[in-house]
Amino acid sequence: QAYIAFDADPAGKEAAYKVGQLLQKEAIEVFVVHLPDEQDPDTIVQKKGIEEFVSYLEKGELFIPFMVHMQEKLFKKKTNQSF
Repeated sequence: QAYIAFDADPAGKEAAYKVGQLLQKEAIEVFVVHLPDEQDPDTIVQKKGIEEFVSYLEKGELFIPFMVHMQEKLFKKKTNQSF
């Protein structure tokens, strides 16, 4: 198993998507950790402690549903721009 936790901004989500795909190709079960907006793993651990960060790990989303959600958002964005 692998838990991936990046910043909550669009670049962090894109990184999670790319890393998740690479890990999936290696048959690793991947969980995506969702963090609050404008937070990153280091800040959470430093300001709120490891227990708080672990609570986010425990809520990790399996990669496949995360990937589907990302594709849905991309599709909606593309189709809305074309109208």
